[in-house]
Amino acid sequence: MRLRRGWWLWIMLAALSLSLLTGCGCGDDDDDDSGGGGGGDDDDTDDDADDDVGDDDTGDDDTGDDDTVLECEDGDGDARGANCDAGEDCDDADPNAWESCGTCADGDGDGWWVGCDTYDTINGEDCDDADGDNWVSCASCVDNDGDLVFAGCDSYDGIDGPDCNDFDPDMWQFLTGYTDEDGDLFPGTANEVCAGGLLPVGYYPASTDCDDADILVNPNGFEIPDDGIDQDCSGDDFEAADSNGVFVDGVGGNDANPGTKALPVKTIAQGVLLASVTDGGPNVYIAGGTYTEDVATTIASLYGGYDASDWSRDIEGNETELIGSGDAGLTVGGAVDVAVDGLTLRGKDALAALSSGVLVILSDGVRITNCRLFGGDDNTAGGSYGAAVLFTYDAMLVNNEISGGQNATNTAGGIYAAVDGFDVVSNTISAGEAGGGAIGAYIYSYGDATIRDNVVDGGEATASTITWTQINMTADRSDLRGNTFTAGNSSAGPRMVVYVANNYPGQVLFQDNTIEDINSAGPLYQGLILPGLASAFGTFLFRQHFLTLPVSVLEAAALDGASHWTRLWRFVVPISAPTIAAVALVSIVSEWNEYLWPLLVVDRAEMMTLPVGLTLLQNNDGVTNWGVLMAGTVLITVPVLLVFFLLQRRIVSGLTSGAVTG
Repeated sequence: MRLRRGWWLWIMLAALSLSLLTGCGCGDDDDDDSGGGGGGDDDDTDDDADDDVGDDDTGDDDTGDDDTVLECEDGDGDARGANCDAGEDCDDADPNAWESCGTCADGDGDGWWVGCDTYDTINGEDCDDADGDNWVSCASCVDNDGDLVFAGCDSYDGIDGPDCNDFDPDMWQFLTGYTDEDGDLFPGTANEVCAGGLLPVGYYPASTDCDDADILVNPNGFEIPDDGIDQDCSGDDFEAADSNGVFVDGVGGNDANPGTKALPVKTIAQGVLLASVTDGGPNVYIAGGTYTEDVATTIASLYGGYDASDWSRDIEGNETELIGSGDAGLTVGGAVDVAVDGLTLRGKDALAALSSGVLVILSDGVRITNCRLFGGDDNTAGGSYGAAVLFTYDAMLVNNEISGGQNATNTAGGIYAAVDGFDVVSNTISAGEAGGGAIGAYIYSYGDATIRDNVVDGGEATASTITWTQINMTADRSDLRGNTFTAGNSSAGPRMVVYVANNYPGQVLFQDNTIEDINSAGPLYQGLILPGLASAFGTFLFRQHFLTLPVSVLEAAALDGASHWTRLWRFVVPISAPTIAAVALVSIVSEWNEYLWPLLVVDRAEMMTLPVGLTLLQNNDGVTNWGVLMAGTVLITVPVLLVFFLLQRRIVSGLTSGAVTG
């Protein structure tokens, strides 16, 4: 039992003895091979062990370095890695990175690399390795809209040029387009515009206007004689001659003459008659002077400003004035393509009917240019207007001075027009002075209207009346640009600068207009308040409610001797309180939220309503403070909520009245 328990001790002793026997020749100097000396022979055993097994053959030279080739360790398959002939791989987990230790990569897969020491067969460095469409010019070469036309690149591989709008796939190149700046429907101003395959709306591929700054000059222009301007783009100015018109000289003429340069007629009416019936041409050339007569034309065009000595023309130096003996200085009725140029036309004074400088009625294509048009003074009825254009197609007023009369008892105005198509361009317009109301211009156009570059003055109203300019349009296209509207003076009545109404879902261009107030008595709060006082919705709702009132109650009150006003205030109003509250709430909310009308009539910050005033917070020095803007938006809802809470009981009672029966 004792041996069995110590068997491990005997094994250890046996192993120690064996090790001593195998190494017993380590310190023996004998050269004998058979004893323990062979194992310790310096020349044979030790050298072989050192040379062959230890270092040179088996250990270091053959197995470690010299004789065996280690396998290339390429973890990412790019032929680079540890022990590889192609070179060391700085990132053996990414086949796109092998040089510069972790920086050479193609992150977006576009074949352009970034961060490499060299670019093997690659044109250059990738400026944006996160965007496959961006590789040149370092973060500026992009294709944001996906139209394959790049923007901001140093070079454009296979592409004609940069993308002019890289956020719209339908726009990529600059094209030359021509616009119609003078509104004569003929384009003539060249513009470089960003487009795609076609020009945008409003741009035309060719110029057809020889002067795009003058609405009177175009290939269809009506030639004005002896003014030095080629209105029809033919290359020559039109000259007055016996072959194309009749000459009038109020001093040296004679109505028995044929109306030639040598033998002019004396009156404009006779000249119009001759021009209408002769083959020479329907034109009347009038020498300077004052003519008082009743003139009406249906065919002949009238041109003033001539010098009868040589029939040269100077409309400033040779004023030709026509004072009407009837209602108008000149009446153009039932006319087609008639022109009036270089005349001063005055309506008759002290009329008890409409007096106007020119009256155009039931005509087509009438053009009045370079004239001075004045309504008659001291009119007692009917109104006094510089120009009255009624029921006419395609009328034109260009470069005129237009004014209503002075001291008119009823109304006075610059222009009063109801037309189908109207061009009013570069005129100076004044309402004049009237007791019943002063109107800078009242224009109602059923067709396309161009009202541009005019100066309109509301005039002066001497009674408790209104001064205003009103433009109503029911056309597809209305162009109101570059006008200056000035409020008139009113001694006691309300004033309005300009009222623009579009009664048709067409295009209205209201741009670059100036609205001024010359009255220092105070701001134009009337223009903000008055248009909202009348409500078609309120009128309809009240009428429907009043129809439901019990007639027997009102009849009983009348039998008791209640007057009309007593019945209204003591019976109708209390019964109608819920309806009144509903109309009040709807009207207040609507007017409180109104934006377009206050924006048009107000040009001073202190007069702006809150919805308009919020726009002042929207962009302050190029930065929008959204916190302030949102706070302002919340604040402007508070008054509306207060009104609702105040009227809530009335509205709820009105909704629930009659809901319970029995």
